[in-house]
Amino acid sequence: MAKVKYHPDVDVLVVYLEEAAEDYIEDHGNITVLYREGKPIGFEVWQASKLLTAIKIAKP
Repeated sequence: MAKVKYHPDVDVLVVYLEEAAEDYIEDHGNITVLYREGKPIGFEVWQASKLLTAIKIAKP
């Protein structure tokens, strides 16, 4: 899964893609969606440079 780290002192969002080359993110303003193999696997919700929630979508 992509690892996301936020640096509040410089207001930068860093995304570390690991494990699979198919991992990527889509930034939609205050929502960041994590994808693997074209399917959403989780998302993060940001407000005023602060992480409100992070959700990982589990496979059944």
